[in-house]
Amino acid sequence: MRFRRGAKAALKAAMQGAVYGATPARQDRSTLGELVDRLGKRAVVERLAGTGDPKSRAYKNARDNLGRYLRGTRTPSAAAQHRLQKVAKSAQVDQLRSKGAVRVAVTADVRKSARMWKNGHMAAILDGAALQDYCDAMERGDEAGALEIVMEEYGLPADEVAEIAHVHGVDIF
Repeated sequence: MRFRRGAKAALKAAMQGAVYGATPARQDRSTLGELVDRLGKRAVVERLAGTGDPKSRAYKNARDNLGRYLRGTRTPSAAAQHRLQKVAKSAQVDQLRSKGAVRVAVTADVRKSARMWKNGHMAAILDGAALQDYCDAMERGDEAGALEIVMEEYGLPADEVAEIAHVHGVDIF
């Protein structure tokens, strides 16, 4: 499966918008507070620290820093912003996983043979292993792999697709 110029960027923007649309690009005090309210302070600290051991130095540092960010006595550095963004994105993917089944609709210009399928609407219900594979692909940043999973579930094997000319949109219900 080939992508026409600009189609891969459109796919990335559409897929990330559908999965991470509610995740702000920058975590300030209010959005960080919403994240803590949604996940719980302990879960956010564990994801930031990379460990669940409350006696470890990494856990204590993450706990103290999160408290400082929430109180407003310190603002997150660029590296801390990146880590907080990853926590927020992984929470969005975990929320998708917990649903058990989601409907993913992709609208794209697809060439299967000599004819172009303009504004082709592919809708598939992902559950079980397909949903896990889709979420794993999104966490890896492999939007093309996630599209292949949707196309397979729709009934259009990726090896039969000659070209993706443009991706118009992705919706997740």
